[in-house]
Amino acid sequence: ILAGGGFNSILMQEVRVKSGLTYGIFGSIEETAYGNYLAVQADTHPRNVAELSQIVEREAALLAERGPTEAQLRGAKDLLIGAFPLRFSSVKRAATQMLSAILTPFGPNFIDIQAQRI
Repeated sequence: ILAGGGFNSILMQEVRVKSGLTYGIFGSIEETAYGNYLAVQADTHPRNVAELSQIVEREAALLAERGPTEAQLRGAKDLLIGAFPLRFSSVKRAATQMLSAILTPFGPNFIDIQAQRI
């Protein structure tokens, strides 16, 4: 909702569409032994870094404070469900998904229940 999913994300709308500061922006939650953090990646001119950073901080704080709208949540769920089959687009990717399923609490039937879980 905040930083993934292409043009559906808040940051893509705010940083690219509205502000024109980057061609693309993406974020992910990174896990470390010391805690988790949001990592955001965008290419921009050095003179735009401060403004881009302020927008990221503002939008993350607003999302944390207000939570997502129903439309944002539905869009994120639709994206996750629609993109799920792409995880099996090659033998290697399918094997990786199956190994992950076996090593996590979801079990090998996670394929059948993924959309319901989302």
